[in-house]
Amino acid sequence: MTGFFSGIKSLPRAGGWKINIAFDGEEKMVVSVLLETDGKGKALPPMLLKGTAAELDSAFFEVIATPVANTVDLFRNQQEYGKEIEKAREEIKKKAESKTATTSNTKVDDGAEPKRKFEEVMKKVSDLNAVCKYAEALEVLPPNSEFPEKKEELEKMRRELEWKRNQLTLL
Repeated sequence: MTGFFSGIKSLPRAGGWKINIAFDGEEKMVVSVLLETDGKGKALPPMLLKGTAAELDSAFFEVIATPVANTVDLFRNQQEYGKEIEKAREEIKKKAESKTATTSNTKVDDGAEPKRKFEEVMKKVSDLNAVCKYAEALEVLPPNSEFPEKKEELEKMRRELEWKRNQLTLL
């Protein structure tokens, strides 16, 4: 006996094996060796060996040893690469979530603070306007550059206060 299965066992483990033997005439044989990465049927192209029974007996394991070892390395690298890709995806996802949370918090704070300041200033101006202290209200009124989005409102309030202040000086 040849110890065929002992020879197979001595090779590096490379997933599932499919070996097909076909006859090509009276003397020649064609052996197809297919290695699968996993039980899901993913496979590389098969290794094909052709020769007489004596030739295949003497060289079969020597001929397939290097391709099998390379295939095992390929499968291992493919698995490690897949794991690294998953890690990278998770890290990118975490960074994106963190950045989104930070950005959304910043936007809420950035929008709320200026609005609150504007409302406080306008309340002071309104209170001073109510007691006819127009000059003081004009001093409290911020410049347009401080609240550019409220430029029209500030200009209107400034014109109104200046007109009222000028009316008082005429009396």
